[in-house]
Amino acid sequence: MTITYLRANILLLFLIPICYSSFGQVGKQTTIVVNFKTNADRRFTAFGQLNPLHLEPAIVAPPEHKIDTSNKLRTVIRLAIAEPKYLALGFNIFYVKPGDSVNVNYETLFHTKMEFKDSIRVNYGNTFFLFRNGENGPLHKSFMNNVYQTLSGFKSASQITSYLSPANIHTLGAAYTRLTYSANPNLAADTETKKNVENITFQAFERQLLYKIKSVYKNTKTEPLRSAILQGVTGILSTSCTTKENVADAVTLGKYSALYVFFKEMNLDEKAIQSKFSACNDTVRQYILINLLQDGMLPESLTNKKENLLAKLSYPPFMAYAQQVYKIPNRGVEKLGFLNNTLRNVTLFDASDQQISFGELFQNTKQPYLIFDFCGSWCKPCLVEMSQYKQTKNLDNSKQIRPVWLFFENDKTKWMDVVKQYDLNPDNCFVILGANSQAITKEFALLFDWQGEFPHHFVFAKEGRIVQKNAGSLSSFSEQQLGPTIKKSSPQLPGPPALPGIK
Repeated sequence: MTITYLRANILLLFLIPICYSSFGQVGKQTTIVVNFKTNADRRFTAFGQLNPLHLEPAIVAPPEHKIDTSNKLRTVIRLAIAEPKYLALGFNIFYVKPGDSVNVNYETLFHTKMEFKDSIRVNYGNTFFLFRNGENGPLHKSFMNNVYQTLSGFKSASQITSYLSPANIHTLGAAYTRLTYSANPNLAADTETKKNVENITFQAFERQLLYKIKSVYKNTKTEPLRSAILQGVTGILSTSCTTKENVADAVTLGKYSALYVFFKEMNLDEKAIQSKFSACNDTVRQYILINLLQDGMLPESLTNKKENLLAKLSYPPFMAYAQQVYKIPNRGVEKLGFLNNTLRNVTLFDASDQQISFGELFQNTKQPYLIFDFCGSWCKPCLVEMSQYKQTKNLDNSKQIRPVWLFFENDKTKWMDVVKQYDLNPDNCFVILGANSQAITKEFALLFDWQGEFPHHFVFAKEGRIVQKNAGSLSSFSEQQLGPTIKKSSPQLPGPPALPGIK
């Protein structure tokens, strides 16, 4: 469902100005030609770029460019860039080197209010795609699902330690790179290209691996296994910090973002999180500082006094980003820990195909708390968790907390089959589609730090207050956890929201 996440951010292409320049470097003329089957396809190829800082929003305004649309079946984009870029055409993010000439055929296969699919083929150009249709291509997606299944199936700490060893991670990363060449046969086979592809795809692989590890860690209750997983994550961080990396690269920063999220979701405070990255270079440490600022986790001496934070920053893009954060009027208002009106008005469908708003779902709940399972019929890890819940049904009769499965789907054809297959209480099952899933994905990212991964679990109080942003699976959750959870979620200094788009 990453496609939903990117759809929401496509709307944020024309943002408040943020400086991502190359600081005086002379750019090379670079051309991108997009051939369409019909003129109507053009509207699905909004031009942007992956956020160079790998912060919110995911997609930002592209570098300065000129677009020629005089031919109804062709768009020609010309730009001068001094360094490689991760550009976006609609829901497709691809790597482009300065001076390259890229030519692709684009076609919308089908598009409805609930479903979208396109096709893109590279005719020539030394380029490759990191995301297709807003998510991994089928080869990489299958590969990462297998990694998750393997990791979650281990029963001993030694198995996990071996699997997450630097040597095995290198082997897995090399396999991931080979899939990139299989999926992009247009790539040149010269030494420089191979090195670039290997470096970028390995960083992308480690980022995705960390999110898979985080999901397994969250659902693992045995302490020796959790310790082995944590040891593996620490090993990835240690290797990264002692390896020469291009930390100005968006995909590399994405890996450090995943590491930051892992430690943050361990409920570490800002000092403990910063200490984890103490062996990294200064740019990485500044990046963690920016993430802490964005999440409202810094002490008042830095949160409320701009000059104190800026004194700790030397990397110009981070300084520019921090300046923009401090310019946001009433920053923090959107991250007070409650559902906002946008979320309350989101439309869902229940098991009887009746519309209900997200706010009404809360109002109609008798229990004082709700635990949500954000899931999908397409999500294998979600189905594994449902099968586990089928064995326990531990929350079905709870008078304290209501289990709710929220299916993110392209249409209504499959989700009810899953509800029946895993014997879920249909009264607690809902589906969200189209623009509503875009809205909920965007708002949960801004307000509750959701990274868009599935499955994900949230605990709310009935009045709409967030109690736990990263709860365990429903099969492992118990009413006894509500006490310490409430204590942990006591109000903290509100943090700034992610940079908004122009209204």
